Amino acid sequence: MTSELKSIGFTVTKALHLTRDKMDSVLEEFKKSIQQSDMVLFYFAGHGVQWKDQNYLLATDIPNVSGIDLNEKAINAQRFLNDLCDQKPFVTIFLLDC
Repeated sequence: MTSELKSIGFTVTKALHLTRDKMDSVLEEFKKSIQQSDMVLFYFAGHGVQWKDQNYLLATDIPNVSGIDLNEKAINAQRFLNDLCDQKPFVTIFLLDC
């Protein structure tokens, strides 16, 4: 997927097997890189969980987490999508493969 996206002009940020701290860092840098005219494609393939109508992305060092801990230990996918949209890109595509 990386080479295909690059071939049509995307700048690709690829990160694998991230701990929670590293995931926070990578997602923050990705968010900061967005310009108003950008077409943003966010694709997450990894572990995730849904709890109380919210989707959460799990880092590699957070394998077993209960519902009450999710807000503290996992990434709230909707909140991250909102953060991306706050950057006012031209369009945002948000894909989760959990």
